[in-house]
Amino acid sequence: PPSPTRRPSDVYGGGYVWVWPQANLPWGGGPKRAVVVIDRKGGSQHVESLEDARKLPDFEKVKAKLVELE
Repeated sequence: PPSPTRRPSDVYGGGYVWVWPQANLPWGGGPKRAVVVIDRKGGSQHVESLEDARKLPDFEKVKAKLVELE
């Protein structure tokens, strides 16, 4: 079964995808560093996905969106 961290990236986007060249098969990797704010109806209201896992999402934008949704 997929890992708990991979499931949201499969649903909302934000996972690494690459090809396994030896077998010529697509192979999905783990999730990127990402943040998704989901509203009470299950819709995504803010998505930020970073290519560089050393960087952090903009938490001020996340906080502002959460305040907006209250």
